[in-house]
Amino acid sequence: VLEESESEREKNGEEATVLRDSRVFVQELEKINQKWEEEYNKNEKQGEEIMLASWDISAMYPSLKIEYIVREVDTLLVERIGQKPSGAMRDAAKRLRKVVMPLLIFMLQHQFVYVRDEGVGVAEKKIFYWQKDGIGIGSSASGPIADITVLVGERIVLKKLEREGYNLKMYKRYIDDIFAIVEGGAGKGKEAEKRIDRGLNELDAGGSVKVEGKAIVTNRTKKMGEDEKRIEFLDIDTVLGWGGVGATMSTEIYKKEAAADLYIQASSAHPESLKIGMIKGEVIRYISLCSQEKGFNKAWTRFAKALRDRGYTVKQLEKAREGLDYGSRPSLIKKRLDKAAVKETEKNRCPGVPIVVPYKPGQHQWWQDCKDRDLVLGLAGLHQVEIDYLPGKCMLKCLSSTANLGQALKKGTKRDEKGD
Repeated sequence: VLEESESEREKNGEEATVLRDSRVFVQELEKINQKWEEEYNKNEKQGEEIMLASWDISAMYPSLKIEYIVREVDTLLVERIGQKPSGAMRDAAKRLRKVVMPLLIFMLQHQFVYVRDEGVGVAEKKIFYWQKDGIGIGSSASGPIADITVLVGERIVLKKLEREGYNLKMYKRYIDDIFAIVEGGAGKGKEAEKRIDRGLNELDAGGSVKVEGKAIVTNRTKKMGEDEKRIEFLDIDTVLGWGGVGATMSTEIYKKEAAADLYIQASSAHPESLKIGMIKGEVIRYISLCSQEKGFNKAWTRFAKALRDRGYTVKQLEKAREGLDYGSRPSLIKKRLDKAAVKETEKNRCPGVPIVVPYKPGQHQWWQDCKDRDLVLGLAGLHQVEIDYLPGKCMLKCLSSTANLGQALKKGTKRDEKGD
C-alpha cells in the first residue's frame, strides 16, 4: 500500500516522500544543483533565499499512540479506495481495508516483549512486558506502519506550505530522519523552517510526533566573508557553497565523531573474500555518495587508516580497490539505476516456485516422466523469468549442502557434483 501510494504520486508529477536509499537522496541533490546552475546562467532567482534543514523524530516507535496509528493508516486506506476506479479494483481495495484494519488493531493491542533477568543457567528467568503504546522496535512491520502513520499528515503539511507560496524543492524522510530544501524570497527560508517544524509537531494532538532539527538559511549569492555550510542527513554530509555558478551543493560521507572503526580484524577467521568484499562495498558506497573526488579521497583516507590499524596490509587494500576509482562513478550509478529499473518491472511478478528433487537413482527419469505427462506444473502464462527458476533442463543436486543453492536456482544451472 505504501509503495503504491508513493508510485501514484510520482506518476502525477509529485515527489515521493519516503526515502529508501541515500544514493537516491544524492541523485536528487545533483538534479537540484543542475537546476540552480541553469538559473544562475539565466540570472534568475539569484536574490532568493535557500533553506536546508534536517529533523529527527524523537523516539518514534514507542511514541506513536495506538489511536493515532489506527486513524492515519485507515485514512490512507480510505483514500486508496476513492482513488480506485469503480468495479473490481475498488471492491478489492475495500476488502483489503476490512482485512488489514482488524489485524492491525489486534496486533497493536497485543504486543509482548520479554527480557532476561540476571540469573544464570536454570536460575535465569524471562520477564514479560505488555506494550500498551507505540510499536515494537524489533518488529519487521514497524517500519512500514510508522511510515504510513506519519505520511498522511506530512502530505497535508507540505501541500499547505506550497499553497502559501513556498517553493519546496525537496522533502524526504527515512523512518524518523527528515530533510527538506525550500526556496523563496527574503525571510521565506527561516519562516519555512518554522512552518515545517510546527506542522510536524502538530501532526497528532496526543503528542505522538515531536521533532528536533537544525537548518541552514542563506542567499543564492555569496555574501562577503561567508563560508561554506554543512548539514548532515543519514550518512551524508551536505555541503552548501558558492562556486563559479552560484550556490551549489556537494555531498561527502558523514561519520559521527563517536563512531568507532570496529571493522573486521585482519586476523579474523572470516574468509579472505568476505574481508575484501567488505572493503570493496565501502569503496563503492563512497564513490556513489561523494559528488566530488575530494570528498571521496577524504573518506577513503580515513577508511584506509582505520583498516591499517585493524591489521590490513597495503596489498589487501589495493586488491579491494582493483577497478574502482572515482572515475568509475558514472558506470556504478548507471548499474544501480538499471538494477532498480529491473526490480521495478519485476516486483509484481511471481518469481515462480523452485522445486528441488532429491538426486537418487531413477529420480531424473521420474521427474522427466512427470513433466511429460503435465503432472508437475503447467507453464502457460508464466514469464520466461519464472520459467528459468524451475528445474527444466537439469536436475538440482547436492541437497545435503546449501552453499550456492540460491545462485543455482536463479541461474537454472546444475550444482557441483562432488558426491554430496
